[in-house]
Amino acid sequence: MKIKIIDDDIQFIDSLKNNLTGEFDHVLINGSTSFDDEYDYDIYFLDIDMPNNGLEIARKIKQFNDDIIVIFVSFREDLIFEALQTFPYYFLRKKYLKEELPIVINKIKKMLVNNQIDIYYKGKEISLDASKILYIEKNGQYTHIVTEKNTYIVKHSMKYYEKRLSLKMFGYVSQGFLANYQYIESENSQYVLMKNGYVSYYSRGRRKRFLDNYLKYIT
Repeated sequence: MKIKIIDDDIQFIDSLKNNLTGEFDHVLINGSTSFDDEYDYDIYFLDIDMPNNGLEIARKIKQFNDDIIVIFVSFREDLIFEALQTFPYYFLRKKYLKEELPIVINKIKKMLVNNQIDIYYKGKEISLDASKILYIEKNGQYTHIVTEKNTYIVKHSMKYYEKRLSLKMFGYVSQGFLANYQYIESENSQYVLMKNGYVSYYSRGRRKRFLDNYLKYIT
């Protein structure tokens, strides 16, 4: 795994690098005060408020590869909602670095460990990596589990999967649609657009709760 820290504060780069070193095995950690169109890292820690705008860098990275993890780091808490537009993995507040960095590290470690969910499909029990599930949708008597490569149609209820998934990673757009925050392309006042092009419309009163939970997920 490769981690890149981009910040205009060299002392902060060194401090964060020292904190991350030793937390992960076989990890290369580099730091820079600018972004040079380097997309070969798995995780980017980006300062937002710097001459080389962190939000624009995040958009470039996500356009290149949606699977790359972007973690914003900033003193500017007022930019959290603007940062949501790029759907980052986390928003790390610099003034609470000591308290929040262990949370981020723990989230990354959990993500690196296979998060399996078992389903019964076509007479067989199979295991799915929960982080690869785009969304789960109720459709009549059946539930559709949509991954990057397949759609599994099963009979278990939404509640069954809700209990087995981390609801910090998933949120309800409507009563019958559970979306993985990592696979959201965009959203507006009416609907959520998933990265596979599927559109799910908010049910009444759901949007605020959905965005509030998403904010909790990244902070």
